Amino acid sequence: MFEYRMIHRNGTTVWVKDIVHVVMGDHGPQKLQGIFVDITGSKQEHLISKAVGDLAAALLSETSLEEIAKLTLSRARELTASEHGYVSAIDQDSGDNISYTLTQMMGDPCIMRGDDQRIRFPVGKDGKYPGLWGCSLNEKEPMFTNDPSGHENAKGLPEGHIPLQNFLSAPALYGGELVGQIALANSATDYSEKDLDSVVRLADIYA
Repeated sequence: MFEYRMIHRNGTTVWVKDIVHVVMGDHGPQKLQGIFVDITGSKQEHLISKAVGDLAAALLSETSLEEIAKLTLSRARELTASEHGYVSAIDQDSGDNISYTLTQMMGDPCIMRGDDQRIRFPVGKDGKYPGLWGCSLNEKEPMFTNDPSGHENAKGLPEGHIPLQNFLSAPALYGGELVGQIALANSATDYSEKDLDSVVRLADIYA
C-alpha cells in the first residue's frame, strides 16, 4: 500500500492510496490487482495541520523573523506544489513590503548583495501597492489567478523575472491590520480555492 500524488485527467493534483494484492493461481502468483483510493481531503488536512503545527512551534521559540518567514514559505510551497514565492512583512514606518525570503523568481539583477538579502516592494505615493503582487494587500483579501498576464492588475514583469504561469497571494492580517504577505507562483497545476484556503491558514498563524 502506497500513498502519492497524481495528476488527475482534469488537471488537478490528487492524493491517492494505491492498494494492491496478489492473485494466486494453481501454480503460485498469477497477477496483481489494485485500486486507487482518493484520499486528497484527509491527506491535505493532515499536511495543513502539520504545517500549522510546525509554524506555531517556531513562533513559540526564540526563532528570528527571517527563519519564521523561511519556514512559512517552505510549508506554503509544499502545500501548493509551487515552484516560487516569497514571504514578507510590512515596514510599519514606511509602509513598504519587505521580503525576508525569496526564491530565484526575480532574476539576478533584482537580488540585493551583502549582508542584507531582503527585497523591498515600495508602497505607492497613493498608499497603494502596484501590480499583481499588490492586489491582495490593497484589498486585504486573498486571491489567485491562473492567467497572470490577463489579470486586470497585471503590469508586466521586470527584466530577469521568471515567467508566471499562475499566482496566489494571501495577506497576513493582525487585528485587521496588514502586517505581511505570502505570495506563491508557478504551481505544477492550476491554483484552486483549496490551495487558497491552505495558504490563508498559514498567513493567519504567520501574522
